[in-house]
Amino acid sequence: MFNFLLVDLLLLGLAAAALSLAITPLVRFAALRFGVVEPSANRPGAGPIPTLGGLAVLAALAGSLALGLAVEPRLAYVPA
Repeated sequence: MFNFLLVDLLLLGLAAAALSLAITPLVRFAALRFGVVEPSANRPGAGPIPTLGGLAVLAALAGSLALGLAVEPRLAYVPA
């Protein structure tokens, strides 16, 4: 028998990846706009490096968890 919980988790993983791909350019733009960058003194010719990439991943994780709990509430169940 096929485990539908596994399908739910795989779809949530795909949702997290899609959200991360969608949010990363926005976070990069915000980091460049507000100056949250690492100067590229060690690499001549390279531009400033945005340092808020983890924020996009965190937002994608939170969004996919919220989506998963909204669609399938039994994902919140943790057996003792």
